[in-house]
Amino acid sequence: MNKFWKVLLAVVLGVIIAHALFGLFFMLICMSSLGSSTSTDVSVKDNSVLKISLATDMPDKVTDDMNFNLMSMSVSKQIGLNDALKAIEKAKSDNRIKGIYLDMNDAAVGFATSEELRNKLKEFKESGKFIVSYSTAYSHIGYYLASVSDEIYLNPQGGMSWQGMCSQIMFYKNLLEKLGVEMQVFRHGQFKSAVEPYICDKMSPANRKQYSVLLNSIWGKICNGVSEQRGISVENLNQYADSLAIRKAQDAVDLKFVDATKYYDEVLDLLKSKSGFDGKDKDMFIDLEKYVKATVPNINENKTKNEIAVLFAEGEIVDGKGGNGQMGGDKIAEELRKIREDKDVKAVVLRVNSPGGSGLASEIMWREIQKVKEAGKPVVVSMGNYAASGGYYISCSADYIYAQPTTLTGSIGVFGMFPNLQGLVTDKVGITIDTVCTNASSDFGTMLRPVTDKEYANVQQSIEDFYDLFITRVFDGRKGKGAEEHVLSEKALVDSIGQGRVWSGADAIAIGLVDELGGLNDALKKAATLASISDNDYKVTEYPAKREWYEQLLEEFDITTRVMKSELGENYVYYQNAKRIANTTGIQARMEFDAIIK
Repeated sequence: MNKFWKVLLAVVLGVIIAHALFGLFFMLICMSSLGSSTSTDVSVKDNSVLKISLATDMPDKVTDDMNFNLMSMSVSKQIGLNDALKAIEKAKSDNRIKGIYLDMNDAAVGFATSEELRNKLKEFKESGKFIVSYSTAYSHIGYYLASVSDEIYLNPQGGMSWQGMCSQIMFYKNLLEKLGVEMQVFRHGQFKSAVEPYICDKMSPANRKQYSVLLNSIWGKICNGVSEQRGISVENLNQYADSLAIRKAQDAVDLKFVDATKYYDEVLDLLKSKSGFDGKDKDMFIDLEKYVKATVPNINENKTKNEIAVLFAEGEIVDGKGGNGQMGGDKIAEELRKIREDKDVKAVVLRVNSPGGSGLASEIMWREIQKVKEAGKPVVVSMGNYAASGGYYISCSADYIYAQPTTLTGSIGVFGMFPNLQGLVTDKVGITIDTVCTNASSDFGTMLRPVTDKEYANVQQSIEDFYDLFITRVFDGRKGKGAEEHVLSEKALVDSIGQGRVWSGADAIAIGLVDELGGLNDALKKAATLASISDNDYKVTEYPAKREWYEQLLEEFDITTRVMKSELGENYVYYQNAKRIANTTGIQARMEFDAIIK
């Protein structure tokens, strides 16, 4: 027996020492990479081409300078939309940059993010510099972004997706029934379809209607943008989509979607000729991630004390501080208090990119936004890919709201869910439950029995109360807004456009949810105007601050998450959604958990 304990102790110590050495080794690699990455002395060669690749989704702002990956022992750089826009703006006046190369392979950015980038690229073209795009396969979103280019090329054996848009939702009702799991649902809003995958086996008529309107709005924006840039009528664009007219690369050339088919080496030769670069091919490019840190000579620093704070409110809304990819209500509230108490901050731009989440956390943030306004600081909202449900809750009281045409917003509705696992535990597994309570509902919320009629009525009333609070917040913030036939003159009108319905940014203007179409830069200009600051008399301060590298590194020791992501790939989203449902508590103001739009 003593021998067993000695062996066990030796194994445990061995594991601890191995992990410590592994961590130390990886930390040294990270620190080495970090040291080189944080240098501001980035060299930019004459006649360079700025290379923009969008193979991974681009958040509005990265809170980490580096992306540590313990699974692959790698350190990669990250970039947010905020830095990308500043880099493209900087490249306009940088004489060392002759043009931009858009690498559209596997483009994966959101629709509103694409719109922001596309508009900034249009401004870049005004400098007289070129934009060239190339891909082996263009997706809808990749091509829409590429269509702003002066020249578009496609690999001779490549392809292009041009077949219209669709939305797919996975439904779990039948699976849950087989498992003996009952989802007890409480909601307000006929369009509040976040709960449908757990109680239905297909879209409800209301949900099908809202997604049909949404998709046609976004698709219409894409077609109009492509038509404007490529000279192809919208009618023909839809005809080509209906008939699957683009079967091979040459079809894209014949139909004027691209200018020619070329191999990558031919594109490199073209770029060298256009830029005048005479060195090695790989030295011609400077990646966007690196160029962000480059300085442009002869640009004077703005030394004004006036600041406009840009607070990035991104991710699913959760209670507390939140984690990676989440918007913690307490964290954002803390940032808002910092902004309110900083006398140099004259106005605030709240950049919202969220499908919503916790109702309580949304209310906590809403309150702090009110306090900022009471302090005399105008608040302007800039909406990203999403500003829906809880994301709209925190937006609605702003002095002015901008959205992109393809932003998904609204979803004014709430829900709650309690899974009843009694059928699974007792009927399927064979475990029985017995309970002793002091009061009638002491075991309410244990998930091991169905709710009673009284408990159901109690929870549903809480849902109704919060929904009423939600539409009250919207009415107080947006009354008098909207087109002539849709002016929000009474709370009942907010209810009529609420009910959980999701709207595109383009459609949200007429019904008063949004003031104007525009992006982050438009919001900054509006904030300056509302604060009576001239265009050149302010500087931008971004919140929240980036985390320290060791905080990022410690988070990477969540090995379970890393393994699941690695094994499940794109299907990880479904595991994540199931886990989110299991951990969901309280009233939720959120869009669908897993609606996929493509």
